[in-house]
Amino acid sequence: MRPGCFALILLFLACGRTSLLSPSFVPAAERGSGGSQGGTGGSPGSSGPTHTGGHPGSGGHPGSGGATTAGGSGGSTAALIVELRIPTEGADARRITTGPDGNLWFTECTRNQIGRLSPAGDFAEFGLPYGQAEARCPQGITSGPDGNLWFTEAAAGVVGFITPAGSITELAAVYPSSPQAIVTAGDGTLWFTGYSGHLASLTTVGFLLDRFADHQDDWQEIANGPDGNLWVSGIASNNLGRDTLADVDTVFTLPSGGSYPYGVTAGPDGNVWFTEAGGNRIGRITPAGEITEFPLPTGNSGPRIITAGPDGALWFTEYLVNKIGRITVTGQVSEFPVPTPFSYPCGITSGPDGNIWFTEELGNNIGRIQL
Repeated sequence: MRPGCFALILLFLACGRTSLLSPSFVPAAERGSGGSQGGTGGSPGSSGPTHTGGHPGSGGHPGSGGATTAGGSGGSTAALIVELRIPTEGADARRITTGPDGNLWFTECTRNQIGRLSPAGDFAEFGLPYGQAEARCPQGITSGPDGNLWFTEAAAGVVGFITPAGSITELAAVYPSSPQAIVTAGDGTLWFTGYSGHLASLTTVGFLLDRFADHQDDWQEIANGPDGNLWVSGIASNNLGRDTLADVDTVFTLPSGGSYPYGVTAGPDGNVWFTEAGGNRIGRITPAGEITEFPLPTGNSGPRIITAGPDGALWFTEYLVNKIGRITVTGQVSEFPVPTPFSYPCGITSGPDGNIWFTEELGNNIGRIQL
């Protein structure tokens, strides 16, 4: 384990890695009124990059609980957050994405399940073929080019897919051995990240196309960039990586040390946006490699996954302080508290209904931010 304070230990061991620490939390019961918390606008940090080269489970329904209206500055005055209870307790929900069927799909690491949630609030859960007999930890999830949802199993070293009807197929063990995030690239291939400097791609029939380890790093998240390339975050070495799909890769080192870049996504402004889990900042990098950093109002917030919202802003989870953040393309930041205490918000995505949806790793809820 890499050195660091308790907060950084939590950063590494959860929401992307097998959880070993489980801080106590208050289960959601009444989630009615909540306090409002405004965030101050962020300011640009330093810039100057360095270039270096199936089985259906039980169905569910929305749990009880109300909504919290949280205030914030920086382009958004309020956000209505509604939480829906995941039917299986201790699900350890990680990533979430919008499926081709108009539903939300998410991974349940501890319970070895894939969850489906309709925008109306109806749950279904589908167990992996191995059930809970062994730790497999479904982690990343994305819509595939074949109309299915593709996911990684971080603990088992497996990539699989689930049909919209809930039938699951697992492929043979893949390389890297601990696959994390997964995305469908512009050419229709599936790419996933892993540790020790590896990226890998495969077709929908499971044929492994490529693997390389040009840079020793723990590649965490992966996204399609607005420039048509793939972008990855290197949490161990303070780098962002860019791959052209033709094995031409470039590494950009962040200007601030100890930033631990984590989430990455394409922004509406033609740039790539990313979170700095250790640096407590949101970063922006142009396709040419110019980096700007924006500090967050709340200290040690542990920003995690980031996504582009339908409102033209970027939305992200603040894992360690129980908040959802929003940043405009000009760098103004707002923060909104999650109703359930100690919920550890993790994955986040734009939903098919025009709202923002997120997972709560310990809160055992799926949250919706009404836009």
